[in-house]
This record gives sequence, C-alpha cells and structure tokens, in this order.
Amino acid sequence: MRFMAAMARRIGDFAGQPDPLPVEPRSTRVATLYWALFGFVLLALLAPIWIVRDPGMVDYPNHLARCYILAHYHDSPVWAERYILVRAPRPNLAMELCVVPLERIVPLAASGKIFLSLSALLFALGCFGIGRYACGKPSWLSLPVAFTFYNSTLFWGFANYLFGVGVFLCSFAYWLHIHKRMRLMHLAVCGLLGLACFYAHLSSFVFFAAACCLLALGEYWHERKLAPLLRKTAWILVPCGAMFAYMRHGGQTGRIAWSSASQKLTQLFGPIRAYHPAFDGLAAAVFLVCFAVLFRRAVRRPILIVGLAFLLLYFVLPDSAFTGTSADARFLLPAFVLLALSIAPRWGRAQTIALGVLLAVQFIRQAVVLGDWEKISATTEQVIALGDHLPENARIYAVRPVDQNQPDGKFTRGYIHAIEAWTISHHADIDTFFALAGQQPLEFRHPRCEEIAAPSCLAQYDYVWTYDPPQPTLDSLRNVAIAQSSWNGVVLWRVNRQGR
Repeated sequence: MRFMAAMARRIGDFAGQPDPLPVEPRSTRVATLYWALFGFVLLALLAPIWIVRDPGMVDYPNHLARCYILAHYHDSPVWAERYILVRAPRPNLAMELCVVPLERIVPLAASGKIFLSLSALLFALGCFGIGRYACGKPSWLSLPVAFTFYNSTLFWGFANYLFGVGVFLCSFAYWLHIHKRMRLMHLAVCGLLGLACFYAHLSSFVFFAAACCLLALGEYWHERKLAPLLRKTAWILVPCGAMFAYMRHGGQTGRIAWSSASQKLTQLFGPIRAYHPAFDGLAAAVFLVCFAVLFRRAVRRPILIVGLAFLLLYFVLPDSAFTGTSADARFLLPAFVLLALSIAPRWGRAQTIALGVLLAVQFIRQAVVLGDWEKISATTEQVIALGDHLPENARIYAVRPVDQNQPDGKFTRGYIHAIEAWTISHHADIDTFFALAGQQPLEFRHPRCEEIAAPSCLAQYDYVWTYDPPQPTLDSLRNVAIAQSSWNGVVLWRVNRQGR
C-alpha cells in the first residue's frame, strides 16, 4: 500500500506541475522551414501508398475484399449464401466505414488508398498536436516521429489498428489542450472522439481512456478536487455504452495467451522494424543515440508518464485476447510516439545535428520501404495473375506455407492474402477470408474446413492454392488435383472430381 501511495503521489506531482517550458517566439524563417519540412514529411508518408499498385501490407487485400463484399452484399445472392451480415456494433470498423461508402464514388483500389492516406495524415497530425502540447509550440521532433507510421503493424496490414492509433493521437492531443478548462462543449467533443476511437479499433478506445484517466487521476492526487476529475473523465461514459452494447451482441474475450520473453524482446523494435534486419538495427542504434542527445532532462512529464505506462502494459499484457492477437504489441507504437514526443529539447548545436540525422535516416528508410513495396507489388501481381482463368464463384482452399521465416519471407508472406483479389474479380470464396465472429461485420454462414486431406473437406472446394506446402499435403494433392497454373513455387490446383 505504501508503494502504491508513493507511486500515485509521484504521478500526481508529475501531472500536476505547471508547464516549466517557456514559449519562445519563432522567427518567420524558422517557421517557414518547419512547415516546409512538415509538408515534405507528409508527401513522403503518402508516396509509397500511391506510387505502388499493391501496398506491401500482408492482411490489406483481405480487408479490401471484405469492404467489396459489404458494398455489394445485396447485389448478388452469392454473398448472402456464404456470409451473414451482422449489424451489431463492432469496435473494428474504421476501414469499412470509410471504404464502403467511397467505393460507390471511386474505384475500390483508390478507396483503399484514400483510407490509408487518411490514416497517415491522422497519425502525423496527432504527432504534431501532442508535440505542440509538449513544447508549447510546434515540435521539431514530431517530424521524424511521424515516419513511424511505417512500422511492423502496418507491414502486417493491421489497417484498422493504424487508423485507430491516428484517431487516438489526435483525440488525446485535443484532450491535453482543453482538459483543464473542460466545458460542456468540450465534454461532448471528447465523447464523440471516444466513439470514433471505439469504432475505429478497440485498442484506440483503450489508449484514449487509459491515457486520460491516468493523467486525470494524477492531477486529482495533486489537487484533491473531485469535480475537476469528473469533468475530465465523464466523456468515457459515451463509448462505454457502445462497449456494453458490443459485449451484449457478440463480443467475446477469446483465449488468453502470453508471449515468450524472446518474443517480447523482438517486438520491442516493432515501431521501426521493416524488411531488412541489418538496416533496422542500424536505424535503431541511430535513434537511441540521437534521442539521448535530444533528451537532456527536458521532458513534458505527463506525456512521459503515459508513454511509460503503455510500455509497462506491453510487458504485462497477454498476446491473445478478445479473439485477436498481438494485444500486448498494440501498446508499443503509442508508447514509442509518446515517449519520443515527451522530449522538449533545449536546442544547441548537438541537438540540431541529432535532429538532422534523425530526419535523414527516416527519409532514407522511407525510400527503402518504397523500393521494397515496389518489389512486393510486382510479385503480388504475378500471384494474382494465376487466377485469371478462374470460373465465377469458385471455392478455393489456401494451404498455409510451412515456413515464412526464410530469407525472403517478409516479401512473400502476403501471397496467401493477395489472392483475395479473386474475391473481387471472380467472386471467389477463399477460406483465408477474415469473417470472424465478434470481429468483423461479416461472419461465415458455414464453418470452414480445417484439413484439406480429408475427402469430405476436399469435396467442398473447386481449387487448392499452395505455396511451400507440407510434403504430405503435396503428395495428397497430386493424387486428387491437377496443377492448373504456377509461378515461382506458387501453384493453383484444380480438384479432379472425376478421378476421385
């Protein structure tokens, strides 16, 4: 109890201290340079999204296919036969709420890229808002930190999560600026922002609620006034109502499983990890050195406290919860952003050089990602082309690769979801489609088959897709299916019903 009381008192001291950082006047030349660089950062964030045909995001084609089905669910009896449309609230709808309406105005591929662009812009604006609160003026550190939008969760294709992080950063920045003068209008806006966080992604609401409650409780410990505490946190009742409705209409806790110590250590580099371990390691070393130079004990303590709390939650939370995975790793990106933006440097020559090095490394890293995405896009097109001659409404079973940790695994692991393009072009039914109960607004009408080798299972499919399959599966397929098309180890098999 003494330990908890001491911690609460320490947080109260941190959160309750007035801002000691002076607001220095900014010259026109410096302001012009800042906004010019901010514009270049935004262009660099958007460039990979619009230059490449298929963004190098593993799950992204799956999410895009689901949006297509939702937009055309009532246009074809095929979708109603395969999936149940669930109208209950779901805290994982960012892409659906954006792309499905847009698809009626612009092509689906462009709608998806508009959504990704909005995600990047929200992330950058959130970094700007929190940095401005930390420094009392636009923060130079918000420029290199904005590049962390390109992180391992983006490359895995966690589209709704990334959008939700952007919504959280913007919402938290707004709350930070107004929470000490909270009025009814501010309360209503925070309630709406809380709903936006909830429907974007469940983690976004958790981030927003946890960050605001932590700082509000710290300030309560310092001030010992209940009324301000209630004003600062009352908005949470609005999204909590949506959460209650979700849990009553299909919400599930799923299984609980923890990551190993080695997984926790590896995931720590998620905010800067991309496709090349050597380059990622070098970038991480540069970041540590530069932030050490910039730190110099000049921090905005409330933001630092929230960042440290999120980092602690990463270490203590399980990997799997609420039918989803990487529950602990979700806290890493906001923790990294908040810890970095809590720094309010006292500028000198060394700090200016460190900032320049950070920006240079981030622009180089962005160029490397663009090159890698072009490579992934080119090979993805080859994989998709294997299905050019598929009949309409074909049912396809996709065999998971044996090993995705091979040298080029980061460039090929998206193949199994790239074929969801056939859902859009041929109305194909692919068993890797994301339509899980409690997570998506579509659910499978019939359970999926788990073992393709079983005769009863194979009878449900017209084709089998493989890439580096297990040898027993390959041997079984050769007896009951014919290779129809192949490319670089990827094979589309047509089930030979006459020979069975």
